[in-house]
Amino acid sequence: MLSKMKTEQFKREMDTVKAAKTFFGNEPYDIRNYTGIGIFLRELGIKKITLQTDNKRKIEALENAGIKILRKPTETLNHCNHKGCFHHIGAKHNTSDYFSS
Repeated sequence: MLSKMKTEQFKREMDTVKAAKTFFGNEPYDIRNYTGIGIFLRELGIKKITLQTDNKRKIEALENAGIKILRKPTETLNHCNHKGCFHHIGAKHNTSDYFSS
């Protein structure tokens, strides 16, 4: 959470991806790791889930843990009703880590 708060100052001047790259370095800009949730779900005996996401890294981590994923797109870009939202979500969707809408 501290890292997220620190990037907020950069987001006032640039999009969320550029802000994260400025703060954390170029690659990967998203420092979150989804391996733990895959292990957790596997330990619970969950073998498949429907996941509403556009984040390819989440899907990859869960599949690597042996979880079968049925992806449901978020369609967030279709629901942005102000410039800031579209700018934030659009920046993510312009990276290779996200499915484009």
